[in-house]
Amino acid sequence: MFDTASIIELKKYTKPQTQEFQFKRMEVKYLVNSIIADILKGQIAFYMPFDEKAAKNPFIRSVYFDNKELKCFNDHMNKINPRFKIRFRQYEKDRNFKGVGFFEIKKKISSTTIKDRFKTDMDLIYSIPDQQIPDSVFFHNKGLRTDKLITIYSEIIGNKRKYELEPVTSVSYYREAFENNEKSLRITFDSQLEFLSMHNSSNSIVRLPFRKPSDFMIMEIKHAGQMPSWLTSLLKYNALKKQHFSKYCDSIRELKINNCINETKTLGGLHLVELN
Repeated sequence: MFDTASIIELKKYTKPQTQEFQFKRMEVKYLVNSIIADILKGQIAFYMPFDEKAAKNPFIRSVYFDNKELKCFNDHMNKINPRFKIRFRQYEKDRNFKGVGFFEIKKKISSTTIKDRFKTDMDLIYSIPDQQIPDSVFFHNKGLRTDKLITIYSEIIGNKRKYELEPVTSVSYYREAFENNEKSLRITFDSQLEFLSMHNSSNSIVRLPFRKPSDFMIMEIKHAGQMPSWLTSLLKYNALKKQHFSKYCDSIRELKINNCINETKTLGGLHLVELN
């Protein structure tokens, strides 16, 4: 997969793992009115702390990859198990996203979500490197164990090459987050959602963003397998129902349906399916 010189060079740059680059969890999503969301945030703050580290860079942009046949989109819509998405994710204090971020693969296996990632420059989005791991990847991942970095890099770049994946759409939003001390429970509130199509070999026009209505937020609960009783009580008290949706799939659906070229349109709402 990689030549000996690459692995020797990689070992020179990397150290024993000190950062968390894999996340394995269950995810539940809700669409809530902004007034209810503010009430919920106040209630949640009584049980778990606000994520101050995330608050320093609350704007997130994810550039999603797919091919001309929209494999990742169709796998999701057809509930293929297992399935994956690949994205490049950045965190900033405003919407002025710079060049460094995380290349991620997000896998769905039954009801469990597994996310692996490595840090890299944005240059890797449009390129497919040869067998040599770029020096920039070595530099940005000093805290990631050597064998783990090789595995993650190989899986992401391998899938990108195998399925001819290219940047398709960019999804950006503002996030507020809560996380317990054990990092076994994380609750996020996403707002100011924007979709933007990306330039690639089959799309020469970069389209302007859609904006999600400001009176709703996306609430996601990410847990290790079981929610605490106080949280289930809050969900029941506020009459919240689980909903199934994907920011990526909704961005593709809305951009294709509206064919937004040279004008800004308003997204009337996410495509949601209530679950019992």
